Amino acid sequence: PGGGPRDPVSPLDLPQRQSPWAIVFFGLTLVASVGGIQLAVAAIVFFTASANTAVLIIAPLVASVVIGAAVLSWWRFTFCIVGDEFVVNSGVLRRDRLSVPIDRIQSISTEQRLIHRLVGVVRVSLETAGTDETEFRLHAVDRSVADDLRHRTGRPTMTTDATPDDPIDTAGLDSPPDVPTVVLRHSPARLLLAAVTSWPLAGLVALGSAFAAFGQLGDDVPVRPPTIDGDDVRWWWVPIGLLMLLVTAVVLNVVRIVLRDWDHTVEVDGQQLRRTSGLLSRRLDTRAVSKVQVVSTSQNPLQQAVGLSEVDLSSVGDGGLDVLGCDAVERAEIVRCAGLTPAADLAPTGRIHPAEIWRALQWTTSISIVIAILAWLVVGRWALLLGFAIPIVGVLRWLHVRHFRWGLTQDELVTRGRVVDTWTEQCLLRKTNGVQVRRTWFERRRGLATVSLRTASGEIEIGMLPLDEAMLLRDRIAAAVVGDDRAWM
Repeated sequence: PGGGPRDPVSPLDLPQRQSPWAIVFFGLTLVASVGGIQLAVAAIVFFTASANTAVLIIAPLVASVVIGAAVLSWWRFTFCIVGDEFVVNSGVLRRDRLSVPIDRIQSISTEQRLIHRLVGVVRVSLETAGTDETEFRLHAVDRSVADDLRHRTGRPTMTTDATPDDPIDTAGLDSPPDVPTVVLRHSPARLLLAAVTSWPLAGLVALGSAFAAFGQLGDDVPVRPPTIDGDDVRWWWVPIGLLMLLVTAVVLNVVRIVLRDWDHTVEVDGQQLRRTSGLLSRRLDTRAVSKVQVVSTSQNPLQQAVGLSEVDLSSVGDGGLDVLGCDAVERAEIVRCAGLTPAADLAPTGRIHPAEIWRALQWTTSISIVIAILAWLVVGRWALLLGFAIPIVGVLRWLHVRHFRWGLTQDELVTRGRVVDTWTEQCLLRKTNGVQVRRTWFERRRGLATVSLRTASGEIEIGMLPLDEAMLLRDRIAAAVVGDDRAWM
């Protein structure tokens, strides 16, 4: 009584549970932990077995255990923000408490899968500097809670991550950095073009996983595919089979990218980069600009032909924000937003010693001879085909030495190369965690060395440099780190 009006309290200031829909996701997580193959086999056994008393008793009992465990997991899971920490309490039989400083949260992602969109909730994932994996995940919360959490944990504070002397370079932007500005937005046509021109390796991985799953399921289920006699095999089936495998991998990769990256949009909002995408499932990834460690770009020959490329903004560990199918202007704008100079505006001139080719040939020749001797006992003269690896490796390393360049400016290090793909790596020198000069036995004999710059997201390595040049590069990087008092993360 007599007190003035009080400021509204954010829901995150008080311990709260997830949406009751999280019970469903807790249950699905428990079921998925059993294994897909085991569940498929159990389902086949259940539906093909006679309805005896044991089945009628065990099935409801298992369902009750799963539902009960999911409800208890949801009830015992609470989260809130206490001071400058995000606190999560969880555990059914054992109480666990996880406290994460807000300024150590590297990224926060919100995702709406199809089932989330049907019930109006979102999934939130947070990554920190303490692990390469997702630190914790909120399976189902309201959109308002997710937005409040993203605002309070995703936006860096001025005292820890940004200073007035370290703003985002917003050259070329039409609006102030505090207003969300769209840097890139894919149309369906360009997304399809980006999907077709990307390497279909992910499609091959998915196809391999499907073959493995069906193979294991076939071992447990008495169903066998038809066999082909050896006399029916024709040599031309091999190229046809490889072509069908390639086409299938490309189609699967295109479907994967269209579903994942539909309406692919990248925005800059103050000190944040945000990416939204997804057709059936919507995903929002947020990265604080100050926490980006290394910016990498790549182009395969097909992407070069159509003028598209990929950009990866790496933070701590395996965390990163990747952008697919951006043109030269958009690539340069994304690099500027990360606080770096576009690689097209840099002219790296440093080179590496051609002895790199000889080192690769020595290693490849030694390994090929050993493997060929062992393979001769099994396949005979066909083992000589391993000798083709030697000229192939020689040509690849020659291309690497010919096209590799590195450069050092006052604030950043850049490397650029091309063998099959064209790629660049850049980082701000002040984000260096360590710099090291290493010398192998091969390098010591020729007065060479390798310089390795370590960041929180990995290494940038420049090998086969003259020793004096390597030591000078190390000293310049160390001096740039010591002379810059801005925060590295």
